[in-house]
Amino acid sequence: MFESLTERQKTAYAKKKITNDELLRRFLPAAYKDFRTPVLLSRTHLPAEGEEIAVIGYVKKVSAKEMNNRKLCTVSAEGLDHVPFSVTYTNMRGIRKWFQSQIRRPVCFMGKFTWSQVYGYTAFQSAVSSNLHVYPRLVPIYPKVYGISKNKFRAQMKECLWECEKDTIPERLIGTYPGINDAIRMVHTPGEIWESKTGNARLILDDIVYVKAVQRISAGPDGAGYPFFKTEKTRDMIERLPYALTGDQKETILSIIQMTRQGKRVHALIQGDVGCGKTIIAFSLMMCAFENGYQSVLMAPTQILAGQHYEELKKLVPEEEIAFFTGSIKDKDRQQLVSDVKEGKRHFILGTQALLSSGIEYKKQGLSIADEEHRFGVVQRSGIAQAGVHRITMSATPIPRTLANAVYGDGVTVFQIREKPAGRKPVITYYDDGNHVKAFLKELLKTGTQAYVVCPLKEDGDPDGKMADVKSTAAVYEKYKEAFEPEYPVGLLTGSTKKDQKEEIMDAFHKGRIRILVSTTVIEVGVNVPNANVMVMVNAERFGLSTMHQLRGRVGRGNKQAYCILVSDKPNNRIQVMCETDDGFAIAEADLKERKSGDLTGVKQSGRNKIVDEMIENPKICMHAAYIVSKMTKQELLKHTEKYRAVYEQDKAGEDGL
Repeated sequence: MFESLTERQKTAYAKKKITNDELLRRFLPAAYKDFRTPVLLSRTHLPAEGEEIAVIGYVKKVSAKEMNNRKLCTVSAEGLDHVPFSVTYTNMRGIRKWFQSQIRRPVCFMGKFTWSQVYGYTAFQSAVSSNLHVYPRLVPIYPKVYGISKNKFRAQMKECLWECEKDTIPERLIGTYPGINDAIRMVHTPGEIWESKTGNARLILDDIVYVKAVQRISAGPDGAGYPFFKTEKTRDMIERLPYALTGDQKETILSIIQMTRQGKRVHALIQGDVGCGKTIIAFSLMMCAFENGYQSVLMAPTQILAGQHYEELKKLVPEEEIAFFTGSIKDKDRQQLVSDVKEGKRHFILGTQALLSSGIEYKKQGLSIADEEHRFGVVQRSGIAQAGVHRITMSATPIPRTLANAVYGDGVTVFQIREKPAGRKPVITYYDDGNHVKAFLKELLKTGTQAYVVCPLKEDGDPDGKMADVKSTAAVYEKYKEAFEPEYPVGLLTGSTKKDQKEEIMDAFHKGRIRILVSTTVIEVGVNVPNANVMVMVNAERFGLSTMHQLRGRVGRGNKQAYCILVSDKPNNRIQVMCETDDGFAIAEADLKERKSGDLTGVKQSGRNKIVDEMIENPKICMHAAYIVSKMTKQELLKHTEKYRAVYEQDKAGEDGL
């Protein structure tokens, strides 16, 4: 079906990362409207703002007129209880002709109906069907695809659902789950709520089997790894640090080195709260690899985070031993770095996803590290490690150890860093209704500190009206400029800010020329400005727990007392949890409990990040996926991974982010 679309339609879908039929079928409803029980208007008390209901009525009259360059079609009908009502449609091609063919026939109208003394019962643009054997029903509500009309989208989705996929999970292992094609139709056209949940569970199973299959294939047979016997230079580097390592940091470094000495090929996950010191563990292990004659690779998800690693590593090791790869590096410089790495002249290789697309060949790679690994695709994580290389991933998303083993595989050794560096003060978190935050912030700015102000939206306006009360960065930026400039300069940063502007703004913030940075959640991971000690979250009720915790981790990295202010006129349980604890593992458990509350929504659409979320939220499905993968043959594993690698094209390396 996708090949028959116009280029304009393909472009519109591409903005939602939909590039083929499989991805369109996996563009899941965000919610469902329940129109299974038609009502009689004479027995229904509509609220002033109207109500979403289904009404069966006989079409009596169809009229059309033009108003303000819009073609209006008004349908007059009479319900089964003989109560008259009207429904108006605008700019819908063919709608008048269709309704004229339905004169004196029963039709099901599904939408928001209102009542007034002047116009009686009315509705606007309601969904409609003459097939009363199928309608009324649960109607899926999809995220808006700009550039594709609602009717066109539904027609294209319907056509796509008629196509069939080959099921790549063997029937002998699928258990009670439906087949893949039945599951897809159950999600998009459910007769009952349980059908949508059952179909969605099967799609999640396929995703998790894909991850675990890639893990199993990329891990290969258990083999010997490179031993790290020498540690003198590593100890010297650690002793030169201006601070002492925590017990968890020391234990993790020593345990991993000991594993290499036992001849094991290390496959480890280092997870810990924001600010717990995972990066110095990575640097220490890279130094150990270096003094034992091996090259090591550290990949970060964003250019800013990779750049921060580079600046920190330069303080600890000779700069001429470092190769730094990003998407913005010049071709001539890249070629020289590639040559140096191939000849073994550089042992510390840092970068973004550009490490995957630079034609890099290592002379003697011994260690690969993926930082903030949940931000990468499965294929990307394994793409920086040669066969036999020790592999370490790091994550600031704390989850219980048993669940971490289920998510990342039984063959992964999990190290949890719970201790915070000595002397670091906990961030004090307050709730505020918005009336005191600016005065409080002015007092703190007088001490020389800097502040982040984070908003959930980039721009005003929401087509569904569901976020009309949510403040955007654009609006907050103007208000903060009015309140704080010229004394305290204010900057603005969003995901759509151009790359060179991002670097300019962040550089100004790093150097203190910008005192308040208004931003979206693009600063959630990897931004480190020690002088920024205030985090203000506007409309905090709109953020998830993990996002709020990550944002709070951006402050409190220096010696000053740091503050986090959660601004909301609708305080909720998440805000209360944030005010009560700064333990990332406790927050992760509270987050997991809340996300399992049973809201009937579709999963995230991103192939990169959604699968880890699915694993964490669905431990039972995760366990069944592990069983399936353990019983699949190598050929079956390859078929499944090939299919889903094609489905999730966005799993490939992309441009460097913020």
